[in-house]
Amino acid sequence: FLNANDGNTVPMFRYVVAHSPGCEFGPQYKVDLKGFADLARIHDAEVSTGDLPKSLNLTGVVFHESRCGSTLVANALVAMNPSEHRVFSESSPPISAMRNVCGENLQFCSVKQAAAVLKDVMYLMGRSDNGQEKRVFFKIQSVGSLSIKIFQLAYPNIPWLYVYRDPVQVMMSHLQGYDVTSPMGVRNANCVQGRRRGGKILARHVEQRTSFASINDLTDIQYCAAHLATLTQSAADSIEESFSTTLPSKLMGRAINYEDLPAALWKSALPDHFGLGTLSEVTIKRIQDISGVYSKGTRGRHGEFKEDSESKERKATPEIRDAAETFLQESYERLLKYGFDGIRRL
Repeated sequence: FLNANDGNTVPMFRYVVAHSPGCEFGPQYKVDLKGFADLARIHDAEVSTGDLPKSLNLTGVVFHESRCGSTLVANALVAMNPSEHRVFSESSPPISAMRNVCGENLQFCSVKQAAAVLKDVMYLMGRSDNGQEKRVFFKIQSVGSLSIKIFQLAYPNIPWLYVYRDPVQVMMSHLQGYDVTSPMGVRNANCVQGRRRGGKILARHVEQRTSFASINDLTDIQYCAAHLATLTQSAADSIEESFSTTLPSKLMGRAINYEDLPAALWKSALPDHFGLGTLSEVTIKRIQDISGVYSKGTRGRHGEFKEDSESKERKATPEIRDAAETFLQESYERLLKYGFDGIRRL
């Protein structure tokens, strides 16, 4: 894997593909996904210990709000043990396969069928012909936050994290570089691009959880906040539902705030929640080192990481503050309750 030695150089799956000869523009093949996955499982069950290829242990999954520190988490998972950890960051197949088979709103599948598709894809991606690799982790695309409940059905015993950030700060990160004072100035921002396609989930969220009658009534800045709110609400709903039926120590989903990174990783999230055990000083130093570099340092953008929360707060316009409060604050405060003891106390 290209990102095994330097996650900051190829921090996301699309960069790995672009740097892999023959992968992006090579021949494509159509296969029966279920049949292919079943054959792989049969093969892997019959091989002797030590034979290759093998199925890696799915150890943890990271969901996120986007622009909130999640790539730092993925890079830390690589850095702590590059030879043993395979980390898929923003890899498209899990979500793309579900949407292609089941439809964007599961109109062609039941939740159980969608979970089966997800398991097949992640199983195939977790196979390895590298004898040193032991564990596989996934940092799912931000839109995958809407599918957390499907993931929980597919993998009820796999721990997961949800990375999020202060509402004003995360909106400023999404809108950085755009003219937030112009009515059409943020139309091309990632959090607004879905407006061209529509979307039943966002429309339902706006109609049921806000005072607006329709997404058509929203400005682009409000739309950005509403889009992000569907992600954070999905995470908060999933954690709260699990919390109501299990002991806190057994909770598979936990929230991790940008403000608590990176210390929360080596203090609780990785050793305890992901079950990786006490981390050595050398491992912690690797995480600290990778955390001090801009996490998406592609195309010559390497440099020292600089904390920008105060700057984002200072530059936020009244409209951004109002949208953050209206759409995101409630779910943000809910997520704060499900961090790690000793890291954040309310």
